Amino acid sequence: MKQKLLCILLLSVAGISMAQSVDLEQFGQEKPLKVTGNIAANSVYYNSNQNSAREPFTYFLQGTLNVQLYSFAMPISYSFTNQGEKLDYQLPFNFNRLSLHPKYKWITGHIGDVNMAFSPYTLNGHQFTGGGVDLTPKGRFKVSAMAGRLLKATPDNEDPRTVPAYKRMGYGLKTEYETEKYSVGVIGFYAKDAINSIDSVPEQKKVLPKENLVLSVEGTYKISNNLDVFAEYASSALTQDLRAQDG
Repeated sequence: MKQKLLCILLLSVAGISMAQSVDLEQFGQEKPLKVTGNIAANSVYYNSNQNSAREPFTYFLQGTLNVQLYSFAMPISYSFTNQGEKLDYQLPFNFNRLSLHPKYKWITGHIGDVNMAFSPYTLNGHQFTGGGVDLTPKGRFKVSAMAGRLLKATPDNEDPRTVPAYKRMGYGLKTEYETEKYSVGVIGFYAKDAINSIDSVPEQKKVLPKENLVLSVEGTYKISNNLDVFAEYASSALTQDLRAQDG
């Protein structure tokens, strides 16, 4: 007879305000120290007479914190959990995440466990560990760039639940020219697995070290105030197995 006990606790605390960026332009104005943000926490208690790889008590802690001294602010977003501490299997990503998004004038940075979106067919919200920047100066040109680890090295441990993966690094650049009537953008994205980051994986799992280069051209045209046309052409060069010999 299978017995289970499930208990969920929820806690939410919200601050007066939550900052989304760091703006240093007004630094130096006399303002008191402020600490604002929000936090959400929940936990699950699980008990069963069946074998289970999950933790009997799991907690999840998510939120943002913004520390403001005068006009200097540093927002931090975080997500912590003990969900993956004692798993018998491995996954190519981290459960715990921490990111910073500082801003100065028209420069916005992304540091830590972050994600960026260039377009639907190139880089589109994939989480990575590293850094990125958005440059939006006055004028018609805008630039975004990123570099970081897309997947962490995850060796195969013969557990069917494990998702083996080679360490994968990614690099991207987007430039855009924008007017009131139209915009044109060019995107380049490159990702490559590190062959020696893990030992060979059994062929039946079909995990191979790969390399990918994506180039894209996109554009928008404003037909009316409520109607825009968007088009993108992307080309991808994919190497399925970096270990394969030429010729």
